Amino acid sequence: MALDRRGFLKFVAGGIIGTGLTPLPWKLTDDISIWTQNWPWIPHIPDGEINSAPALAKLGQPEYGILVSKVEGSPIIARGNPDHPLSQGGIDPLAASSVQLLHSPARIRQPMRKRNGEFEAISWDQAIKEIKDKLTRLKGQKNKVACISGDETSSTNEILAALLQGLDSDRFFFHPGETTLYNQIWQKIMGGQGHLGFDLPGADLVLSLGPDLLESWGNAVSQQYLFGKGTFRLIYAGPVQNKTAAVASRWIPVHSDSLGHLALALAYHILKKRSPARQNLSGFRELHRYVRRNYSPLEAQKKTGLEEATIQSLAEELLRARRPLVLPGSLSGSCDVSGFDLYCGVCLNLLLNRLNTAGGMQCIPEPPKVVRGAPSWSKMLSGDLLAELKKMEQSSTDAPELMFFYESNPVYSLPDKKLTRNTLDKIPYKVSFSQFMDETAATCDLLLPQHHFLERLDDAFTPFSSAAANYSVGLPVMEPVHSTRSTPDLLLDLSRKLGLDLGAESYETLLKEKAGLLGADWEKLTSGGMWQNNTVVSQGQLDLWNDRIGRMLDQDRERPDKYQVHLVPQTDRRTGTPRTAIPPFGLKTLREEELEENTFFIRLNRQTARKNGVREGSLVKIVSPEGTCRAKVNLDEGVMTDAVVVPLGFGHTHWDQFSRGKGDNAIQLLGVRCETGSEMCHCSTPRVRISKIEAAR
Repeated sequence: MALDRRGFLKFVAGGIIGTGLTPLPWKLTDDISIWTQNWPWIPHIPDGEINSAPALAKLGQPEYGILVSKVEGSPIIARGNPDHPLSQGGIDPLAASSVQLLHSPARIRQPMRKRNGEFEAISWDQAIKEIKDKLTRLKGQKNKVACISGDETSSTNEILAALLQGLDSDRFFFHPGETTLYNQIWQKIMGGQGHLGFDLPGADLVLSLGPDLLESWGNAVSQQYLFGKGTFRLIYAGPVQNKTAAVASRWIPVHSDSLGHLALALAYHILKKRSPARQNLSGFRELHRYVRRNYSPLEAQKKTGLEEATIQSLAEELLRARRPLVLPGSLSGSCDVSGFDLYCGVCLNLLLNRLNTAGGMQCIPEPPKVVRGAPSWSKMLSGDLLAELKKMEQSSTDAPELMFFYESNPVYSLPDKKLTRNTLDKIPYKVSFSQFMDETAATCDLLLPQHHFLERLDDAFTPFSSAAANYSVGLPVMEPVHSTRSTPDLLLDLSRKLGLDLGAESYETLLKEKAGLLGADWEKLTSGGMWQNNTVVSQGQLDLWNDRIGRMLDQDRERPDKYQVHLVPQTDRRTGTPRTAIPPFGLKTLREEELEENTFFIRLNRQTARKNGVREGSLVKIVSPEGTCRAKVNLDEGVMTDAVVVPLGFGHTHWDQFSRGKGDNAIQLLGVRCETGSEMCHCSTPRVRISKIEAAR
């Protein structure tokens, strides 16, 4: 059977992306099997009948249902769950390694307390007494306790935020990401209600303005499945021919700091051809006037580097489509996107009348509150951690006395390492609930390790990018391997000891109550199913223009002349997430042109290499205003001129030997920018310098 171009690209994408159609989506399965036999920490698997149990993957986005094969109660492998709508039988490389991570040497096996700079093992009774005494002393002192959570979907966040409220603190923060950034733009700046989702299943044309939606943005597993079915045509605009661009019907090369400008340049042509439904759009005339004045074909070409014909033809494609959808967002699936870029992409959808309609942006309702004293989900998402760190840096009196870290590793994953280090060092007492000895846990005073997600009860409400409100619950599929505990149950018990009634006897009763409020079937949820509700939140007046938006659009975006190369950070699930390091399986799949000994490779095209005096295989130094990385050069004509692709996920200083010391942490090249108008702090991707490192003689 002959393959047409699209069929060929889909075939290639299956190998490149790793759609997870098998439990391990790499051809190295046999090698891995032999390799792992030499690991003394892997338990012997008994002979016996193989059966499967549903579970909920919780290693960092995305959260979705998987199946775990077991022999005599011992998990042996994870695979996709065809009955879970967010999985459809697919699995990503990190979730495929989840059984292996149960036995990682980096796992924290019991409570630990730091004494004289070293950790010592203590009992759970000692650990609970120590943290109770600390919190009792701080109770009633305004904002002296804080928390950073890296899991946006779990009901554990309600317990943590309610505990802080009971201690007279509202310093609950999620790790910066697109969920929090979208929430600030949609609700704070534009006056929207609910939370934005994206109906890819209902779209017939998807324009991705930056996001690598088949690898790192939102629920990539679900999006790979939809793309494979051919439910939508895909156009990609961005600086590199990444895994999404490689299989899109069209790749439009444009630098990342021009993507918001491209959205407004498209708006210029769309407004000439079509009038949007304007009854709920305040500021339409002001925006129309701004676009007409600043994004004429000549101005648009200057701002985007694209020819007028390219922009006009793309606008016409959007107008011809019956159900177009525009996806603005981060290139790496993190917080490296500005409020300006998100606002421009959201506006383009509104001008195309793509709100609360099939194949468009969907306004998703909040989950019901089930913890007494907890703030709303919107309130929890409204905290700006990067802005808080900036505030703490300027005044030591603003630092909390105690900070919790739940499923987050900010010491490794936050930009501007100097800012992170200086502010977190000001906090006298830090507590980590991490499963692993990560970079943040290593700086803490008390470690209260929680169960691995295969050992615990947990839930997920509407992971980022979902088309509709949904709810999943995962039961433990095995007994705990180490002396760990359920963090939410520990927090509920601790709250009672502090005299705080959060209204829940246990985490299980809390989740059952949430399921009941949603109208979900508990038995179906715990059997690997998912509750979903397509109800959308109707909107009142939305602001396309106000003083804050005007200031955001008009701010200066010039960069220093001495930094000429656009930095393009790129995420690969094989090398982990902001809270999970490289799993051993992932390390085995890295090719020689990705990692050589302990040096990672950057990618740039030949013209950029010549301009910077480097060539294939050169050892180079990448310098940004924030930091420096060391790498080798891999020439790739799929990268725009004057751009360099730098991989994320390397440079760990803790975890285990499979992650530690492998390359540099490229996040140290990124900065923090507080944007005028939106007042959002986000991870900025600066321009960099590249210079060759001469070999020592």
